[in-house]
Amino acid sequence: MKKNLFFVLLLCSVLQGTSQTPAEFKSPTDRYRPKPLWFWNNTTVTRKGIDTQLKALKEQAGYGGVSILPFGAKFGPKYLSPEYFDLYEYTAGKAEALGMQLSLYDEYGFPSGSGGAIGGDDIPRFLNRYPSLAMKRLDKIEEEVDGGTVYHKPASAAGKLMAGIAMDTATKERIDLTDKITEGVIVWKVPEGRWKIMQFVCVNDGDPNMDYLSKDAARAYVTMTHEQYYKRFPQYFGTTITETFFDEPTLYRAKGRVWTPSFNDEYRARYGSSPALYYPALWYDIGPETEAARNALFTLRSDLYAEAVRCKFNGRQPLLEMGVVSRKIRNLFDVKADVYYLELNFDALVKLTRNHTVTVSELPKYPEVKRDLALLVDKSVNFAQLRRIAFATEKKLLKSVSLFDVYEGDKLPEGKKSYALSFVLEDREKTLTDQVIDRTMGNLIREFERQAGAQIR
Repeated sequence: MKKNLFFVLLLCSVLQGTSQTPAEFKSPTDRYRPKPLWFWNNTTVTRKGIDTQLKALKEQAGYGGVSILPFGAKFGPKYLSPEYFDLYEYTAGKAEALGMQLSLYDEYGFPSGSGGAIGGDDIPRFLNRYPSLAMKRLDKIEEEVDGGTVYHKPASAAGKLMAGIAMDTATKERIDLTDKITEGVIVWKVPEGRWKIMQFVCVNDGDPNMDYLSKDAARAYVTMTHEQYYKRFPQYFGTTITETFFDEPTLYRAKGRVWTPSFNDEYRARYGSSPALYYPALWYDIGPETEAARNALFTLRSDLYAEAVRCKFNGRQPLLEMGVVSRKIRNLFDVKADVYYLELNFDALVKLTRNHTVTVSELPKYPEVKRDLALLVDKSVNFAQLRRIAFATEKKLLKSVSLFDVYEGDKLPEGKKSYALSFVLEDREKTLTDQVIDRTMGNLIREFERQAGAQIR
């Protein structure tokens, strides 16, 4: 119950922290403005080009940030090279200076998962570095035999054998042949009837992307991509680099038969039985169990996919994991609707912040004071700029700055808009006097006039 209550309180605080005022909706602050894909498209990207385009994206297009997407065979500097990271760090610094945010993309080209092999320079970086963790495919090898004979043939060596199954073509009876395999050879006395003998093998597909069903592959991919950025310029994470995104890691690849070698082990660990007899249902009608078999196999595949493509940050331990509760668990509680979960790894959080100083202070004894200002500013000026000016000007007494109204209309000079700002002042040591309050507000007004060209309305 305590965990559930904590989650509800956490969710409420998150929702409250991200709420948008009517004024911000009318004239969004940078936080709420779009972050479009910014293609570094098939050319050598330079600092001069970054300066020009990033400034235009901010001042002319009004974007609050960008999502950088390297693309094309002629893109330079070389992806994941020292020069590439130097340029990315330079871009993060420029974005910070402009009050913009970056969304970190995990790929060069798309879909996510190869490190440039598709839509990039054709180099399969992930496959080259982690060949055993690249995409796998489920294949079926079969033949039909008549009863009354002894079947004696080698098991497939093309990959990992997931199941060897015999199925009566008339009655659909299925027999697991696993215990009939000795030293790589299937030896089985075939009963009367006509039988399909099927081998289901997990093989390397040749697709250069990571195994989308493998947590180990996901960790390796994060190590190759996200962690390299964080290692080089951690100071921008959480402030300028505020999010990450991936593109099209889909299960229709590998001929629609994306699979993973650990599938059977995962199935047994979660459900307490072997999935072997269900495999034929992926190709054939196996009778009354067909729908249940397909549902069980595809549900686990979806769960493995969701668990592999999850939130990670700075290291191999996830800080946050979220997703949909599996149908099997919901059925235990007779819950039909989708249920979503969010899990925070507090051990990883503590480890990540162990070198940070945490300061605890008592609640204030003296009252806050609120003052409002109406400023006439150029349309190119945004709330984030004014907020930075305010906190740089008054570091001790200023507790918060908020925007509660924006006006743009015919009554204002061309190219101007009006911002109504609210300031909360607080002195933790004594009650604020009118003289101190007036002096503080006067200092703020002077800096708004000097740095932002503002006029008091």
